[in-house]
Amino acid sequence: MTEINLSSLQKRLLSGFTLGPVVVLIVLYGGWPFSIMAGGFASVALYEWSRLCRRIERLKALYLFFGAAYILLCFFYLYALRAFGGFEFALVFIALVWSSDIGAYAVGKKIGGPKMAPKISPNKTWAGLVGACAAPAILGGGLMLYVDLTVLSGPSLLILLAFVGGAFLGMAGQMGDLLVSFVKRKSGAKDAGGVIPGHGGVLDRVDSMMLVAPLFYYFVLMPWMIAKSYVVM
Repeated sequence: MTEINLSSLQKRLLSGFTLGPVVVLIVLYGGWPFSIMAGGFASVALYEWSRLCRRIERLKALYLFFGAAYILLCFFYLYALRAFGGFEFALVFIALVWSSDIGAYAVGKKIGGPKMAPKISPNKTWAGLVGACAAPAILGGGLMLYVDLTVLSGPSLLILLAFVGGAFLGMAGQMGDLLVSFVKRKSGAKDAGGVIPGHGGVLDRVDSMMLVAPLFYYFVLMPWMIAKSYVVM
């Protein structure tokens, strides 16, 4: 039987095209499938974090405690986005984070240039950071333009706010990525795990999502819900 050798990029694309639609469908459905998926991802992320901390020489208990608290808190907000915002806000959140990841990878790969944090994440460049901010900014501004034209009275300053907010969330995602990369570097590990071929572990896949989730909840979902309640009143 012939063995098929896939490159890292091919594995990454195959995993993305396989796992991505499943995640989106579960988010759309909600209910107990979403609860199981969120709980499962959180459990695997905690396990991967504990494995990383065991390999750190100093202050491993401190890393373990604060890391576990960070993961649980961020996954709570990931769950809350779907529970309180519905599938629409959950899908917008996923689209913004994924667009940021794609923008960072594509622009960083194409342009290259100076490294952003070579001792923490050697592959990250300043050009990649620009791509990570530009992609969700354009997507956020475009979505807000659509809302303005179809729901509200027309183009407004909300488009500019969505554009700037998208860029801010993209930057936050990169900071979340660097945070996990810092711990991986301290532990001497390249990836947090290996359950997702081409991506590493669950932490490697959701590191940028975790920091963005609470920011999206408080600066996007909550203002929208408050404004909606005033309109209803």
